[in-house]
Amino acid sequence: MSQDSDVRPKLGAVRTSIIRRAGRPALLLQDPLGLSQEALVLPPDLGPLLTLMDGTRTEGELRAALEVRMGIRLSPERLAEIVSRLDEALFLENARYRAARTAALEAYREAPARRPALVGRSYPADPGELHASLGGYLRQVPSQSKPAGSIVGLVSPHIDYARGGTIYAQV
Repeated sequence: MSQDSDVRPKLGAVRTSIIRRAGRPALLLQDPLGLSQEALVLPPDLGPLLTLMDGTRTEGELRAALEVRMGIRLSPERLAEIVSRLDEALFLENARYRAARTAALEAYREAPARRPALVGRSYPADPGELHASLGGYLRQVPSQSKPAGSIVGLVSPHIDYARGGTIYAQV
């Protein structure tokens, strides 16, 4: 993109964290939806740039706003590089992002089964270990806790198996 471009970059919903890299603070940008597995690390002084990327300013206007408001000077080439990296990572709300989101949504809807999101974190990834773990919870359920009649519906909140496994087994 060039300074004269009429493109108005708009930062999408990204998770931004402050990290330390080589002993210095940095901004870590990640996609909370998981469309992109990429993470970008930017210098913290570019934080104001991210807040200005709301889709109302061209690259030239972004540069001017940064200089006037914050005293930060970015060359057209450096800004174009940053915008390009954000675009490649699918962090900008634009046609590439919308196409990737649509494709991911279609794949999700058409999948015969959903990929477990917490396998290996909230419960064992190994099928044998998982079977043993769930069986252990079921063995802890007292026999008198069986319902007397037929169940029509059930609401059971959950947190994780380590804290609530026995309760889930009773339910």
